[in-house]
Amino acid sequence: MPTYHEITSTDLSKLTTSASRWEEMAGRFKALEELYERDVHGISLGNSWVGLSAQAANARFTVTLKEIQGAQKEAKEIARVLREAHTQLTDLCNRVESVRDDAVKAGMRVSEQGVVTFDTAHLTRSQRTAFAHDPDYQEDARSRANVGTEARAGRKSGHRRR
Repeated sequence: MPTYHEITSTDLSKLTTSASRWEEMAGRFKALEELYERDVHGISLGNSWVGLSAQAANARFTVTLKEIQGAQKEAKEIARVLREAHTQLTDLCNRVESVRDDAVKAGMRVSEQGVVTFDTAHLTRSQRTAFAHDPDYQEDARSRANVGTEARAGRKSGHRRR
């Protein structure tokens, strides 16, 4: 499972870059398919080559043509899967960031490792004293942090884009 730091710092744009390269690959397979069909497979279909050898060659050439077509289809599918992964992972990263932002707004501090603690830096002197010495105040702060973060984690859909 990825860590909080990995989730918030991973460059997901590499997925779309890779998807674009797979689409380029599909285009190259399409060009290869057209050349192969015209210059190799087509030879066995014409009237200039007839007989058993032409039939045998045609069967093999057809298999190769179908493999090239299959490679093109697979390259397109890999590109689609990579784009879908980018969309889903971006949404999940946005959810994590939104929950983090809500926690900060609720008076929490979130470390680089994703550890959430009550942020005493914004407390008044009397609040800081109460927090340091009053177990009920500490428990209340902890429960607000846990309940608020859990509730936000369940309802956020994410609005940011990477």
